[in-house]
Amino acid sequence: RYYFSARYADDIGHNKFTEEVYEHQSRLLAGAQWQPKTNGWTDILSYAKCSLTKSHILAGDKVPGKNERINPPEGWKWEDDWIVDINRAVDEEGYEYCVNQTLGGWCPTDKIFHLNRRRRWFRTRVVDKTAQNRREPTTSPESSSILPMSQTKVRETNNSQLLLCTTYLSLPISKEFEDGLKNGWEYAPMFNMKFHADERSMDMVRRRRWHRKMIPESPEYTQAVFRMTAQVDATPSTDEQDKGKTDAKKEIIEINTPRMFLHFKDPFAQVCFVSQSQQTEVIENTLCPTWDQTLIFSNIEIFGEPEEIQQDPPNIIVEIFDKDQFGTPDFLGRAECTPIVRLTPDDNKPPATKLKWHKVILGNEDADAGELLAAFELFLLPTQSSGIKMPPEPPKRGSLFIVPAAIRPQLVRTGIEILCWGVRNMKTFMLSEVENPQVVFEVGGREIESSIVRNSKQAPNFDNPLLFIDAMLPKEDIYAPPMNIKVKDNRSFGFAPVVGMHVIKSLQKFRADPTAPSLTIMATTELKTEAYQTPPSDFVLNLEKKTKKKAKNKTKTVAEEDIDWWSKYYASTGDLNKSGSYLQRGHETITIFPFPLESHHIYQGFNDFCMAFPLTRGRTQFEEENEIVGELKALFKVYQLPEDSNKPLPKHVMENIPNTNSEECIVRIYIIRAHDLQPHDTSGKSDPYIEIELGKTKLDNHDEKIPNTNNPIFGKMFEITTVIPAAKDLIIRIKDWDLITSDDVIGQTTIDLENRLLSKYRATCGLPLQYN
Repeated sequence: RYYFSARYADDIGHNKFTEEVYEHQSRLLAGAQWQPKTNGWTDILSYAKCSLTKSHILAGDKVPGKNERINPPEGWKWEDDWIVDINRAVDEEGYEYCVNQTLGGWCPTDKIFHLNRRRRWFRTRVVDKTAQNRREPTTSPESSSILPMSQTKVRETNNSQLLLCTTYLSLPISKEFEDGLKNGWEYAPMFNMKFHADERSMDMVRRRRWHRKMIPESPEYTQAVFRMTAQVDATPSTDEQDKGKTDAKKEIIEINTPRMFLHFKDPFAQVCFVSQSQQTEVIENTLCPTWDQTLIFSNIEIFGEPEEIQQDPPNIIVEIFDKDQFGTPDFLGRAECTPIVRLTPDDNKPPATKLKWHKVILGNEDADAGELLAAFELFLLPTQSSGIKMPPEPPKRGSLFIVPAAIRPQLVRTGIEILCWGVRNMKTFMLSEVENPQVVFEVGGREIESSIVRNSKQAPNFDNPLLFIDAMLPKEDIYAPPMNIKVKDNRSFGFAPVVGMHVIKSLQKFRADPTAPSLTIMATTELKTEAYQTPPSDFVLNLEKKTKKKAKNKTKTVAEEDIDWWSKYYASTGDLNKSGSYLQRGHETITIFPFPLESHHIYQGFNDFCMAFPLTRGRTQFEEENEIVGELKALFKVYQLPEDSNKPLPKHVMENIPNTNSEECIVRIYIIRAHDLQPHDTSGKSDPYIEIELGKTKLDNHDEKIPNTNNPIFGKMFEITTVIPAAKDLIIRIKDWDLITSDDVIGQTTIDLENRLLSKYRATCGLPLQYN
């Protein structure tokens, strides 16, 4: 039923409220005695922009004086007496003065030309907990009557009429409300102006609010606002303590709490073929839905010869949508698929098709929006005289057909070990730093969360990095679902936005055998050693202490007694004119790779301990579609588990990991030479020098630039003390020195020192076979 209600009271929702009233006095002549005004008491003053009622609003509405307000409103009690407000720009008695009250301009000093003054009184009231709640009115068929919801009020002004409301609705209402139907109005000069409770002479319109409560028809539906119940200890009042009651009572309170929604996808697929379409079921709250459903299109007419249709069948369009509770579904992407045509269906033969991944695109730019694993078959309906039967229908799950067992991937129990080491180089999100990250891993319907990093700047590693997931995954890796990685930032008030995402489409490269013994470093090297060429390059595997040679001696033959590291270097590059008798003495040479050490097949990118996975956020207002916003240091080991849950699990592959604390390290950078630098001067040459950046530390040899060359020989060593992983990315730049303009960057490279520190190959990489 509908009820009317007045404007919201100022004290609604408060347990303590301050009543205030203004006392007004005036005098007819300048310098005369002050006398109370006709409207001696008004409510709080407010200002309006409308000149039509400015005088009324500046003067305030007439209200009962402080001496008339003896009893507090129902359900309240006074906390103190009326007090004059002197904590404003007023005189000692609390007055402020002006010439004309309708014009304003109040000041705290009494001048002889002032004709009006006022002062503010206030008093505090609190909720009386002992008062009983007001009983809600009840209605009965005998006591109800019909009353219009909206009434029409017309006031004639200057031979014109103003019509307020013309819509009527017959509603039953109890007799208990009939006495109050004349109340609840609020007034204003015009509808676009502020409304007030008391009617004034300039008011032309009025309104009042009707409300009606709605409840769900079934308790299965969740209400938008639910009641949160809590039990608290109620301390006895002062009166009860005086009577000897000191025991605390248990009091149950209820609070209206708004619901909080987590925005996930509720995807469903719409499959369209020729002139028919069908829809799958909706999978709620997931980004990797598994429908496990077979859609059957019956009696589709396709014009053409069967052989031609077999060679070029019509395409099947699969559109994926996100179902919303309100509004139309959101389009997530589209996949275009081709069915396999079978002209002679036979139920004795297995299906001639297998599940296949189809690319899902979104938008005109064919942006990658995911992948769809599905299979499609098109059967030619046989005639009744042929004696050929169609394959039997697949089994059902409720009213839905599921995927046939011959096509369904075989699921096996799989264990996934996760080394969640830490996050690095996270960009700001919503103008705030990512300080408390947490990683969520989801695969095959199973989800696990890491611990929370308390301070990503000082200690970006996780305290408990080892995680384990036991899930049922397809035996064949091609059908395996992706690993979804989400990085959340735990902020104040329970706010945890997703600040980075990464999807690993296949876990095949992380397959491991928990029963196989781990190979030593030398055994691994022997298994992977292959013949490779050694062309000259600026990447050197073995670096030792070197001596500086002057440029004028570079073209001279080195004497027997001048054998040093440079002789070893030139002998390794094939420059025998500068190596002297190094090779004749039988010394070893070094191997120079034409690629970074991370690209060598032996070292596997130094990812044997952990890998770096780039994190993205998708397209936002300030970021591009695939802009990298950070990286996750992690590693996975995937292996099959026993089908019997009672059997013990195999020994974990990843054990005895190092300490997650930060390590202080000394980094030495040896830079030998550079090849074929890009010229940046008009002469076709450059003036290169080196700049090293590691964290907040920067070093360079700006004063030792090498002029007019594109193949400089530096022969320099830099030493930096750093803390890993707080500063792990070593950036080496080659810059071109300019006299007037800023120096240009010729090129740069970045080396992940953390991977090299944690790798097992660090102990043997670059060791010489001979000592001399």
